[in-house]
Amino acid sequence: MNKIQISPITIEDIPAIASLQSELLLKNTKNAEKGFLVSGYSNKEYEKFLACYDFFFKACINDKIVGCLMAFNSENILPDDETNLMLKFTAKKEFVLIKQVFVSRNYAKSGIAALLYQHLATLIKKDRAMLAVIVSEPLNVASCKFHKKMGFTEYLHFTPKADKDGKIRKRSTWIHLPNKDSLISDYVKLSNRKMDDQGEMLIARSTQMTDLYTHEDNLNWTKLGMQITLLFALMAAFGFFYQRSITKSAFPVLLPLAMWGGIINYVFYLKIKSGIEFMTKHKNNIIQLDKEIRFYYPEVNPLFPDGSKITQKSKTVKMLPNISLFGLLIWAVVSLLLLLKAIGIFSAV
Repeated sequence: MNKIQISPITIEDIPAIASLQSELLLKNTKNAEKGFLVSGYSNKEYEKFLACYDFFFKACINDKIVGCLMAFNSENILPDDETNLMLKFTAKKEFVLIKQVFVSRNYAKSGIAALLYQHLATLIKKDRAMLAVIVSEPLNVASCKFHKKMGFTEYLHFTPKADKDGKIRKRSTWIHLPNKDSLISDYVKLSNRKMDDQGEMLIARSTQMTDLYTHEDNLNWTKLGMQITLLFALMAAFGFFYQRSITKSAFPVLLPLAMWGGIINYVFYLKIKSGIEFMTKHKNNIIQLDKEIRFYYPEVNPLFPDGSKITQKSKTVKMLPNISLFGLLIWAVVSLLLLLKAIGIFSAV
């Protein structure tokens, strides 16, 4: 295939764009599974789009238009555009709405549509999601497969007013998030798309995260208990030596004891601190998964109600590393006293 060139639409391109989209209309399509358009626009309408849409560009091969994409930012949705206003109502953040995209049947499955989308992605703001509306009755199979391949996720079904031909056709809305770490619930506040597999997976992951959180919490307290037990043993050794007359000859024995006790206590402090970091991470994951579950299943009661103090770090968890550090400091002080007594600098009253 010759090189595909993507460039902005000009007024001179409008007749060719209108002619190409006419060939792809549902009424002119014999096999709907290969994709179709239901919104047939006139030359004047395309001229209006050219004047007001933020993104309107074409794909050309040998100077022949073989594809087209037009889209606009959600800030420019008109007050009388009921369908798009509804989409804006479902969104938490501003987005880019893809109004129309099509490719000549002679160049179907040649990567032109993907190039058009990729070009759009380079033009929009990096934190914006892309929305696309697909006809679901009759189902536009080709469009669904393409958008799924491009990383879009279906999230909303709705029934708009009748199309130009007087027929009412159901639609589905698909969203493409700006990055892999984004959650749909961060960008959309309304969904009526039942995704049982997705929901079951989220619930299973939430259960796993809860188990990990509980395990990590128990493990942290176990580690603190072990440190306190060790500290008592070290303090008993300290008492044994401290009550006796110590000479400088005992220094080589006391120094390793002091160092060993300090190192072990410090290791326990690090283990408890890292354990709390892991536990906090697990808790944050549970909170995010809880939001995702409620997004797909609004009837499910939340584990962490919005604004609840349970989402914050508990006071006991905040105290854990401090208690461990306090134990380390106690041992440092008593070890120093013991060593000073051994070399004769300090003596008990």
